[in-house]
Parts: sequence; structure tokens; C-alpha cells
Amino acid sequence: MKDIDTLKILAVEDELAYAKLIEVFLIGSTQINTNITHVETLKQCLTTIDENNYDVIILDLDLKDSSGIETLDRLFEVSPNASVVVLGDSNDRKMGVEAIRKGAQDFINKSYLDTATLTKAVVYAYERNKLIR
Repeated sequence: MKDIDTLKILAVEDELAYAKLIEVFLIGSTQINTNITHVETLKQCLTTIDENNYDVIILDLDLKDSSGIETLDRLFEVSPNASVVVLGDSNDRKMGVEAIRKGAQDFINKSYLDTATLTKAVVYAYERNKLIR
């Protein structure tokens, strides 16, 4: 990752506790530097990505104004080339597989969030997206 100074991350999470965890885990990473923007709704996300160029979007699938895989679908309607790491509450493997099939770079169950897992997902999402775009 020598060619990157700081990754611009958009965290789309309506639960403040998880939003803070995302921030703490990424700031605590020794592998990457990040500039994190946090929004709570899909509407805010869509407005923000229209105005900014983010390296990776961390997207909770269950927000106040959108739920399930349609959240990812709506994001990709606006930004089809976005590099997305999806967060989910369930252990439903079908949801994770569907998210990847639809274009997400990774799927993480929120219960298993930690610095190493999130850092790896963000780095891989960024690198994968560079390779396919």
C-alpha cells in the first residue's frame, strides 16, 4: 500500500455504537491511514457520494431508511463502481453471498468486527476495486 497516503472512507451506519467501533478500529490500524466520514441514512450516503470521491464505503444493510440487499442495490444505482464493504447483523450466509454477487467487495457480520478484520476488508476492497475498474 505504498501508493496510498490516506484512504477516504464513508461509514454508513445508523447505530452510533457501531459507527464509533468502525472509527476506533480503523484509526487503531497500523496498516492504513484513514479519513472517515460517517452518515446515518442511505439518503445521506447517496448525497455524500455524489459530492465526494470515497475509496471505500462501509455499508450497513439495515438503516433507518432502507433495509436488506435493496440498500446495496440503491447504492450501486447511484455509484456502480463503488468499492463497498457490507456490514450485516445476521449469520445468514445467503445475505453475504448475495451482497458479493451484486458487487460488494466483502461482507462482515457486525458481531465479528475488530481492527484486523475491518482493516483487511478495507484494504482488500480498495485493491480489488482498483483491479476490476
